[in-house]
Amino acid sequence: MTMVSHDMKRLKVLLERYPKPEGVQLAYGTAGFRCSANLLPSVFLRMGCLVALLSEVHVQGQAIGIMCTASHNQEGDNGIKIADVDGGMLRPEWESLAAVLANIDNADQVVHFLSKIMMKNHSRASNRGCVHVGFDSRSHSPFLSNLAVMGATIMGADVINHGLVTTPILHHCVYQANGHCVKAIPKSLGGLASCMASGSSTGVEIYLDIICGSYLALLETSIKNHQDGSIVDSPPRIVVDCACGIGAPFIDKINERLMAYRNRGAVELIAINKIGEGTLNEACGAEFVQKKQLPPTHFSGLQHFPSLQEKELTRTSISEVNRFASLDGDADRIVFHYLRKRKNLKSFGLIDGDKIAALVALFVQN
Repeated sequence: MTMVSHDMKRLKVLLERYPKPEGVQLAYGTAGFRCSANLLPSVFLRMGCLVALLSEVHVQGQAIGIMCTASHNQEGDNGIKIADVDGGMLRPEWESLAAVLANIDNADQVVHFLSKIMMKNHSRASNRGCVHVGFDSRSHSPFLSNLAVMGATIMGADVINHGLVTTPILHHCVYQANGHCVKAIPKSLGGLASCMASGSSTGVEIYLDIICGSYLALLETSIKNHQDGSIVDSPPRIVVDCACGIGAPFIDKINERLMAYRNRGAVELIAINKIGEGTLNEACGAEFVQKKQLPPTHFSGLQHFPSLQEKELTRTSISEVNRFASLDGDADRIVFHYLRKRKNLKSFGLIDGDKIAALVALFVQN
C-alpha cells in the first residue's frame, strides 16, 4: 500500500489565512457552491482537500474534477462545481460532506473533520488522489482555483490543472482520465475522434476531436441521402454569441477543425462577444437571450447584433431564417435564435433545449 503524505500543519496555516466568512451559510446545490467571489476562498481551499481525500480513500485514486465557474451569473460571482468519477454530477452523499466542510467555523475543526475521513477509510486508501482542475474567464477564477490546487496538493494528490476551459471540457477530462472513452468514429464517416489518441494529445484536444468527429459523422448520414453528391458551394453559417466568456476560443478551435469539410456541408462558426470584449453575461449569453427574448448585444465588430441580423435577412428568402446561437459564461448551455421576416413584420424566435432535442430527433428519424 502506498503511503500518502498529508501536511496537516501547513493546511492549518492556510485555513487560518483563508477563514470561513462570518455569518455566511453555504449550500451545495445543483450548480455546486455559487455566490459572490469574495466569499469563496475558504471553500476552494477546503474542497481541494476534500476532493483529494475522496479520490484517495473512496475511489482508489480515480480522478475527480473541480471547475471554478458561476456559469451565467454576473461577473462578480463565482462558484465551484465538482465532477464525479464518471464526469457527472457529484453523488448526494459527497454533496453532504462538501456542505458540512464548507460551513465549519474554524481551522482546528476542519482538520479534525478531514482527519476523521482519513481514519475511517484508512484501510481503503491504496493510491494517491487525483484531481483535475479547470476555471472560466472571470478575473478571480485563477486565484480561487489555485486555492483548490493548494488544498489538493497538501493532501498528497496528483493535480492536473487544465487552466482556462469550458465546464463540459473539464467534465470530459475527468470521464476520460478514468478509462471511459467514446468509440472511435470511422474515417469513412468523416470522424476525427478516437479514444485511442496519441500520447501527446490532451484531454481538451480529444474532446474537440470527438465533438467535431461526431458532428461530421452525423452530417454524413444526411449527405448520403442527397442525389446530387451533396457537395455544397456555400456552407451554412452560424454566428455564436459567446457571452464574453470562455466559449469563444473553443468555438474558434472547432471552426478550424471543420474548415476542411466545408464542401461537405460543415457549418462555419463565427464567434462574437469574446473574452474581454464586454462584461461577462451582461446583455448577452444564453440566459439573457432566453429570459429577455431578445438578441444579444454585439460588443465588437462592424455591427450591433440586431443590425447583423438585419443584414443576414437580406441574404435569405422570406421563408428562410438565419442562424444565431448563444452560449452561457462557461459554455455548458446553448440556445439558438433567429429574426424572421414575414409580410414586412419581424419577430424574434428562440430554439431552446426542448426544441433542439426535438430537431435532433427529427434529423435522426429522417
